[in-house]
Amino acid sequence: MKLNFWTISIVTIFIMITGITYGKDLPPVMRIKLEQHFTYLEVSDHISVVLTNETGKDISVDGDRSKFGKVKALVKKGKLSIWLQGSNMGDKLTVYVPARLLKQFVINGDSKVVTEEVLDNRKLDVVVNGACQLSLRSKGKINVTGTNEFEFQHSYE
Repeated sequence: MKLNFWTISIVTIFIMITGITYGKDLPPVMRIKLEQHFTYLEVSDHISVVLTNETGKDISVDGDRSKFGKVKALVKKGKLSIWLQGSNMGDKLTVYVPARLLKQFVINGDSKVVTEEVLDNRKLDVVVNGACQLSLRSKGKINVTGTNEFEFQHSYE
């Protein structure tokens, strides 16, 4: 009886560890197909964005699946705008955006933008409008500007 209990326990622990390990690399679960490429990105309040080193035109969303319908994206004249519709405070959503073709992006309000890996952009202009978080890595030059109300901290690696 003890042997069966220990065998079942070990198998259960193995399955849990395997599931956790492989679960980390699962792809985002919702894809938004955009009709055209973009070189300009505008991010509205309360969105977490991960810039990827890809050239595609589709974006992906990860997080609380019941909130996916709130994510809105529109490309017009090469400008991608991303926002959350309705009440968006506390919604835990991350949008993955292909950024290799980006030349400029604007981040508004309480948003977070990070890079998944080092980007291959030659130059990236970033405009900050609000108390946001940025963590960007690029092989090219990154220019960050904003209002005089905020203090920027940067480091070069």
